[in-house]
Amino acid sequence: MTRARHLFVLAVLALTMAACIGGNSGGEDQATITFEDDRFGITFDYPDDFRLGEVTDVVRTAGGSATANQGIGIDDDNAIFLSRYDLAAEVTEDNVDDAGAELDGVVSELVDADVTGQRTKVGGLIAFRYPDLAVTPPVDGESDLTFVFDGDVQYQLNCQSTPTHRDRMDEACELAVETLEAT
Repeated sequence: MTRARHLFVLAVLALTMAACIGGNSGGEDQATITFEDDRFGITFDYPDDFRLGEVTDVVRTAGGSATANQGIGIDDDNAIFLSRYDLAAEVTEDNVDDAGAELDGVVSELVDADVTGQRTKVGGLIAFRYPDLAVTPPVDGESDLTFVFDGDVQYQLNCQSTPTHRDRMDEACELAVETLEAT
């Protein structure tokens, strides 16, 4: 008997999304805001000059459908795109290697390259990170993906950037990942 593909990872992996986001003043020692939304079971901090936006377009996907999406960022091409997925099975320490292998396959399919995520913990939860993935659009786009598993829920943080705002987005992404907590 063969197991169905994507038993654990039923995620739409949106590597490039457009969102209705605007505004950026930037600057050193930036103040932060805590992301809180009842559709998600997590909170995290992000720069206070980033704007919330509605996700309006998903360019490449694989897997299942998100139950919630949110864009938070500088503009349509430079943002943290957050998604929540309800999974068919819980991801635990007993099956995390299987979930990671499935996730590697889905992400590899999306970027047309063989990639392996780095297993880690984020907010005390099982997580996988995929840094520096080339994406198009936007032109010269890059995504840093973080997948966080909380039982049978998966959260995806897609930190997408262009060269102009890459350093700023990298800092915002690390802030979000370092402060992420389950609620």
